[in-house]
Amino acid sequence: MKQLLPVFLLMVIAFTGCKKDTNTQPYPDARIEVVLNEIPFTTETNLRIGYALKTWEYEKDGLKLVTIIVMNQNNTELAQYQAGDFRRIYKNPITPSPFFQWSTLDSYYISIQLPIDLNATPPASLNHQLVFEDTIQNKEVILKGGSFTPRYSESPLIIASPVKGERLLFINQSTSLYHFDALIFLNDEVYGPERFAFDNVQYNNTYTDIYTGDPTVNTSYDIYGDTIYAVAAGTIEKVTDGRPENHGNQADVVFHSANEYAGNYLIQKIGTDRYAYYCHIIPGKIFVSAGDQVTEGQPLALLGNSGNSTAPHLHFHVADGVEFWTSHGIPIVLKKYTKTGDAFTGPVSPYEVQNAMMEETTMVTIDN
Repeated sequence: MKQLLPVFLLMVIAFTGCKKDTNTQPYPDARIEVVLNEIPFTTETNLRIGYALKTWEYEKDGLKLVTIIVMNQNNTELAQYQAGDFRRIYKNPITPSPFFQWSTLDSYYISIQLPIDLNATPPASLNHQLVFEDTIQNKEVILKGGSFTPRYSESPLIIASPVKGERLLFINQSTSLYHFDALIFLNDEVYGPERFAFDNVQYNNTYTDIYTGDPTVNTSYDIYGDTIYAVAAGTIEKVTDGRPENHGNQADVVFHSANEYAGNYLIQKIGTDRYAYYCHIIPGKIFVSAGDQVTEGQPLALLGNSGNSTAPHLHFHVADGVEFWTSHGIPIVLKKYTKTGDAFTGPVSPYEVQNAMMEETTMVTIDN
């Protein structure tokens, strides 16, 4: 499979505790592998290295994951994650879906997006220590593995912004959480279509929230009805329209198929195996048709609240195919934006950033 790069690794197992175990391999199925090694991308502050670990079913050995330590080639610690930091660790059985017949898993999957300060030297390689609690023998267990080389020789896709305006947030992209941790297990394959997706919202004029007035009304949100622009030149591959909208933050649309999660949407081919997805559009407000040739910056539609949405926003991502669930998300960066503040810490002196994405709470202005 195109973007799955298994790296099978020799593991060193160390044990600490009150009693020394004479069995040098008490966990014969133990393994730690890297199964998604994705192209790194930069924000205004960090280099972000995305990947996924695949482990054996350690809970069957009575082990409870406590900590994952990420180290460089010199075994210098770069980051430490507690088990509770991960929104989800995929294991069998996956939560049932009325729309999919999930594959049966015989491994666990954990997604990590590692931030490296732009002023630091990027690690030549990465490896891991997984710290477990052995709940049977009441001791700590440390396993080492998951070594790999980041894909520095490749570059993320550079695009124009699909939205313009002030007080904009591009959330859920520069993080190890949703959407990045969303994996799809179908037909014994692993897919991550939304690995580098973002949800674009806009703060109100008082910088207090993303709406003013009644949050159950779509027009209370400043971003509602804004224009969505083509991020590059290309061809419109697919248009889906006529689906209802949610009422503000009520998430009250009922779904009858998995495809309806996108609401009203466009898919645009912007290169070989490069497809841009624009989702949650207002019904009846799509300005293009399948087969149309469009130019970068051309208006495509109006931003809405259809599909799987808890407030008006644009869901956007680029993937390597036109199938929502069986494609792979591609790292992207924007040609230009102006950082104006942070949603948590407040305004900063504006400065321009080129060929980068932004951190999850970065507030920006985009005017072209």
